Amino acid sequence: NVSVSVVNTGAMSSKTVVALYYSKPLSSFVRYHKMLGTFAKTPLIKPGDTTTVTLTMPITKLSAFDTKRGEQRVEPGAYTLTIGQDSVDVLGTLSIVVG
Repeated sequence: NVSVSVVNTGAMSSKTVVALYYSKPLSSFVRYHKMLGTFAKTPLIKPGDTTTVTLTMPITKLSAFDTKRGEQRVEPGAYTLTIGQDSVDVLGTLSIVVG
């Protein structure tokens, strides 16, 4: 789970999308550079207000197909998680290590 605070800095009430992307910089498998893990839409936020969005992504989302073993598996190592409204607009980054 990743929780994100979202502040409406605009002049009108609005909603937005918060997306969680993941990547594995050093991977034994062929992967896309950045993959969408999960996303959520905020409720309507009034100007100046803040809301917290919790994104839940199962660890199995990190898996890739291992052709040598013939199975889907989560590769151990460091993963980078990024938060943003889309894959280009990065608002926050964190790293996790899978053992």
